[in-house]
Amino acid sequence: MTKKQSSVLYGTAILLMLYFHLFGAPGLPDTEYVSVLNFAGGGINLERALSWFGRICVGIYAFISGYGMYRSLVKVKAHEGTFWKRLKNIYSSIVKRILVFMRKYWLVFCIFVPIGFALGVYKTDGILPLIENIVSLRYDYNGAWWYVMQYIFMILLVPAVDLFFDFLFAKKCRTIKTFAVLAVQFAFYAAFFLLVFPLYKNAAYYTAIFVIGYLCSRFDLFSKLIEKIPGGAPSYIIGWALIAAAFLTRTLLAKNPGHIGSDVVLAPAFCFAVCLLTRKSGKITGAFAWLGKYSVYMWLTHNFFWLYFFPEFSTITRISTLMYFQLVATSLLTSAVLLFLEKQLCKLGTKVFHVRSKESLPPN
Repeated sequence: MTKKQSSVLYGTAILLMLYFHLFGAPGLPDTEYVSVLNFAGGGINLERALSWFGRICVGIYAFISGYGMYRSLVKVKAHEGTFWKRLKNIYSSIVKRILVFMRKYWLVFCIFVPIGFALGVYKTDGILPLIENIVSLRYDYNGAWWYVMQYIFMILLVPAVDLFFDFLFAKKCRTIKTFAVLAVQFAFYAAFFLLVFPLYKNAAYYTAIFVIGYLCSRFDLFSKLIEKIPGGAPSYIIGWALIAAAFLTRTLLAKNPGHIGSDVVLAPAFCFAVCLLTRKSGKITGAFAWLGKYSVYMWLTHNFFWLYFFPEFSTITRISTLMYFQLVATSLLTSAVLLFLEKQLCKLGTKVFHVRSKESLPPN
């Protein structure tokens, strides 16, 4: 999987997420609208039926995260050096990755949560709940933020997963030292999982998908499989057949919008299908890859517009397709502004740090 293909998957996942949240997410308010896709008659709501498939977006995110995490470790040469140096490099890499993500989360938090309090959407419950939300132990201000802690947990799991497969496949790693470090790591993760995720009944599924993504990357499974499939028409036929099979399978198995059990298999298959379809880059591929650059901010902010702050404005057209495109456009524009703001703040922070570093140097 190339970097561009992962961006295409991010772009695809965010479109599926917005569709799912708008028309099919459990626990969200029903919105009256004219169903453009309702050609079947008989009161069948095709938007809602199709949106249930959109829940696979979380599995796609988890798979890409696992796949990309191993690629990141290889890129920074985290596996080189002594045992302790490797462990230090891996932890350094994941901490940087978490901080880069949390920078985006905190930027959105600092802008949108105060707006919510100003509009009267949120009520003050004390300082402790606020702190728990800041560090993502709770997600009271935006239901879509439940995945923040799930993502952090999966990234923190990487050193143990990486060391575990080293222990299995590399004889030089089969030592008492490796086993002892693994035992300590898994004890920590078990405690973390039990204490932080008592209400996250889906955490195990997405963690499994994350590990599958890691393994596909570690053993280069996608590239090896794609090499065996001829380019051109065969790739397109197999790719679209896999997507159709994933859609039909998930639709048949899903008894409610919260269904995720089959995603352990279907999300990796969907990702592989997209990689097959994007072996050659084109305008459509480029458009999805471009959209993928904004997917994190779109995920973090879209619920504010149609669910919390301006639900009447976001659904003003009452036409399903227009509602969806309006949500995509609003969250995309907001994401572009936030990404620009993040870059400017990073530049400012770099300049300030550089100036202070110079001031701290002793005079010549």
